[in-house]
Amino acid sequence: MAHSNIWNSHPRGYGKGSRECRVCTHPAGLIRKYGLNICRQCFRENSAAIGFTKTLVNADMKILCVAEKPAMSKSLAQILSNGQYTTRQTNDQYTRNYDFTYKLPDNSMVQVVMTAVRGHLLSSDFPLRYKKWSGCAPVELFEAQVEKATSKDLLAVERNLAQESRVADQVMIWTDCDREGENIGAEVANVCQRQNQRIRVLRARFSSVTPAAMQQPALLDLRQADAVDARIELDLRIGASFTRFQTLSFQNRFPGVEGVISYGPCQFPTLGFVVDQYRRVESFIPESFWKIEMLHKKDGLDASFVWQRGHLFDQLVCLIIYEACLEGAEIRAVITRVKSQPTSKYRPLPLTTVELQKNGSRFLSIPSDEVMTIAESLYTKGWISYPRTETDQFDLNYDLMGLIQKQTHNSQWGRFAQRLTEGGYRNPRKGKNNDQAHPPIHPVMHTENLDGNEKKVYEFITRRFLACCAEDAKGDQTEIEAKVHTETFKATGLIIKERNYLDVYPYDKWTGNVLPNFIEGEEFVPTELSMKTGATSPPTLLTESQLIALMDKNGIGTDATIAEHIKTITKREYVVRSKRDREYVFTPSTLGIALVEGYDNIGLDMSLSKPFLRSQLENNLRLICLGEKTKVEVVQEAIDMYRNVFEIVNRDRRVLLEIDQRPPPPPPPPQPFQPLPPPPPPPPGQPQDFPRASGDNGQGFRTFGLAHNVNSLTGVPTNQLRGRQDGPSISRNNEDRRMDDFLQNLNAAGAADTKPRCQCGLIAQQLNSPKNNNRAFWICSKRSGCKFFKWDDELDANQLAGPWSGGQAAQPGEGTFRERMHGAEWQL
Repeated sequence: MAHSNIWNSHPRGYGKGSRECRVCTHPAGLIRKYGLNICRQCFRENSAAIGFTKTLVNADMKILCVAEKPAMSKSLAQILSNGQYTTRQTNDQYTRNYDFTYKLPDNSMVQVVMTAVRGHLLSSDFPLRYKKWSGCAPVELFEAQVEKATSKDLLAVERNLAQESRVADQVMIWTDCDREGENIGAEVANVCQRQNQRIRVLRARFSSVTPAAMQQPALLDLRQADAVDARIELDLRIGASFTRFQTLSFQNRFPGVEGVISYGPCQFPTLGFVVDQYRRVESFIPESFWKIEMLHKKDGLDASFVWQRGHLFDQLVCLIIYEACLEGAEIRAVITRVKSQPTSKYRPLPLTTVELQKNGSRFLSIPSDEVMTIAESLYTKGWISYPRTETDQFDLNYDLMGLIQKQTHNSQWGRFAQRLTEGGYRNPRKGKNNDQAHPPIHPVMHTENLDGNEKKVYEFITRRFLACCAEDAKGDQTEIEAKVHTETFKATGLIIKERNYLDVYPYDKWTGNVLPNFIEGEEFVPTELSMKTGATSPPTLLTESQLIALMDKNGIGTDATIAEHIKTITKREYVVRSKRDREYVFTPSTLGIALVEGYDNIGLDMSLSKPFLRSQLENNLRLICLGEKTKVEVVQEAIDMYRNVFEIVNRDRRVLLEIDQRPPPPPPPPQPFQPLPPPPPPPPGQPQDFPRASGDNGQGFRTFGLAHNVNSLTGVPTNQLRGRQDGPSISRNNEDRRMDDFLQNLNAAGAADTKPRCQCGLIAQQLNSPKNNNRAFWICSKRSGCKFFKWDDELDANQLAGPWSGGQAAQPGEGTFRERMHGAEWQL
């Protein structure tokens, strides 16, 4: 073999026991120089170029570094060696070994081999007799032995680790710093320690790929590795048993379903969220409501006043209040309060994994699983920090200004970043979460060489980071209250003075609204006072950001696995993901609905389609990480719990199969808000039946709708209800009779209501007390309401709810129309 230059050779023969030349691999004529075995000829040819000294090279120290993925090992080698590395092929087609020297904190140099695995080395499965579906009953899988073995396609990766670890002094784990990464690191450590019992195992703790990441090694957290082992075993046992049960039960009942109908402890609660929301949409019944709106134009500006009651579901009540507002020779509004105060729109919190997935779907129109794939790619290339984190607060010692400085050269947001470095910087807000492992997601390096969705995700992460370091947006908010008769209307205006973070973060909207100038006590004739009708809108199908939020809130999966669970139920065709406007929404398939309804109909204490079972398991896994429970305890507890559920489901299989196989109907279209049609014109010779008055701005006052409905509602002719100026006036007898009829109707409607009201004036909530033989009692229905409490069997008639409860009910014939309307104002 020809002798070669040392910089182009493959490093071999590390350590004192090597019998090959460090450069040419010849076994003959070796000498010991600077801690290396090298033949005399190679030493003569390379001595000037080598430049090794005994103080700089510790050739007896060899560190084997193992990354989680081949792409990460290449990025780490590039950064840690400053591009000065050599490459060796392994027996695995995807994996390379990278050799380089590295300077330790004490300025000594060590030899490093950087390699990688491809995720988990080991896979879990049952022995052969349990692999055949006909070989055992599904329930037996809860107790069957579970075996771990290296996957066949990863045997070459394992051999590479074994070979390199034989001559290494240390192995440093560079897998992702989360539970899964800790478990993969433990698998790597076991392989290396089988080949070299003296090898020392260290763990690199890092959130971004930087040269200093190697200088603070730690130990593997074996409790996190145990938590993953527990989760893998339980997912196998629970998933396999229920999957076989479902497939054998459902496959012949659904035409076109030929594959496996899989079950996953996280998949089904995720599916349950989608089905529950679909049921709400399907069962929604629109309900009409009525409301009063007021508009006034002044100084060329419009002020839209909102009725403080919001809207009412009783047309008659709304009509009478509306008619009361029209009383008098001229309808006048009085300004009762004008309040101006500074206001702010808060900048966003630092970015977590869950928020990245939610916002990626909502603002970027990218599915959550694709968002995470892109984020991992950006992290591997060194553009962003580790994208799997629950932390939403930066450490005070973190060099945020240095990261901002790197963004000042960007063509889009560089000028804003420069503003931050020149005095606009503010410490980011602190959230409530800190996983003590990784900082919030942020850019590490600047780049403008991305395109497509990669560019979108990087841009969002960078803009979010810069927005976190900027000041809140500031403005002045004005609230104006006006009264017409007994009714209060409110208008709100906003003047934005400083956009601040909004200049770099276009995903937040804050729109100004300028109001005319009003002063307290000012009176005016409204430009328009109208009664309008509308209908309640149905809920929308579940969006991807809403689904992610529900999963996170209920502990279904982790921030790192949420996107995968959503992808799984879509791939299994339990749900259909479609795009509506800019965001993705989910509709359950016929099979998805059948599975959820089947399990719900069985009446389990904790249904498989609800989050309670999985949430309890996730909490137990956290307790393993904290050292409060062992892996054995958690596994056995979960097996007992799920086996009990399985036995109930298997016993009530008939209920599960009695399901509707029809495809789900499409959800009803949303009902747009529509004003009532205008009243018909008056008969010939009759005066116009609604008043007009001249306002300050010369605009006429007008009302809309409902005049043509008055006869059917009250029996009073239209011109008597509407006439104020041109039409005949309403007599006091007519007015009193209308009010008496109104009160009688309301009191009659409430006579049959047997539910009490609490001190808040709301209908109370009924509960049962198990300790008192399920005796019924009533409490306030608000979570933080009054301290109302009454036993159901101790209620008297005065405490029952009615339209006029909360005070003395008005009686027919007591007081004038205006007096009684004023007294009943808060009760309607």
